[in-house]
Amino acid sequence: MINTPITLKESRISAKAVLLGPRITLKSIPRDNEIAAYPLTMKVNDTGFAVLFRYGAIVMFGLSQDDEIAFLKEIRPHVPDTYETREEETEPIHLSKTAKKDSINPDNITLCEWSIEKFQLIADILSKNIVLSKYENSIAATFDKIEPLAIDIEAKGTLSRKKTRELLQHIGTNLRVQRTIVGHVEIHDKPDLVWDNPDLERFYARLEDDYEIKERHDALKLKLDLVFHTAETLMGLLHSKQSLRVEWYITLLIVFDIVLHLSEKYFGI
Repeated sequence: MINTPITLKESRISAKAVLLGPRITLKSIPRDNEIAAYPLTMKVNDTGFAVLFRYGAIVMFGLSQDDEIAFLKEIRPHVPDTYETREEETEPIHLSKTAKKDSINPDNITLCEWSIEKFQLIADILSKNIVLSKYENSIAATFDKIEPLAIDIEAKGTLSRKKTRELLQHIGTNLRVQRTIVGHVEIHDKPDLVWDNPDLERFYARLEDDYEIKERHDALKLKLDLVFHTAETLMGLLHSKQSLRVEWYITLLIVFDIVLHLSEKYFGI
């Protein structure tokens, strides 16, 4: 089993996860205080450290509020686009030398020993949790906006240019979320740490189950599919209405041309 001990002054610390933006440029971050390369784990000061993920999440362990603010300020230049509203999650962690095994409780996570690998697995779950929270809120907002568009089409048979643009934006948002969840965050993928390490794999599985990561990901995917198909259906109806209108215009022009031709032939108009 991989187990790299780490010394912390306190036996009770907090893990704070923050989603700064859609991505962090990890290559541009100085590695002077690097503890581990993947995921990038850095010592912040004598009391704590942080784990950084390329999809914009940072999980900090054992830092005071002032230290957290200072570290995030230091990392912000490496985040190309920051979110206006940041997702955050805090999880208390307790070191118990008398405990026989690690446990995930409703109020905290209890570890038998501090180790880099266990902290990295906790960071992986907390980072995925805040990404899911971010997009769960985003998709809920998209549902609220698509419903009035559907009502407009039902009532008026068409959409204004402004609302057509809104519909296209919703489709774009849906595709972006799918790309992020599948391509960047890789929610369903296990960290490399757990392969060939049964103890770490069991610990990770308990964390994953406690935060319902797989269930929430599957539910989010179903909502994404529903949003996409709803938007696609609305666009199809809109195009059908427009095509029908064009066909009527063409028909009227043909009729007008026939009437004009007959008038010239029989009445000399």
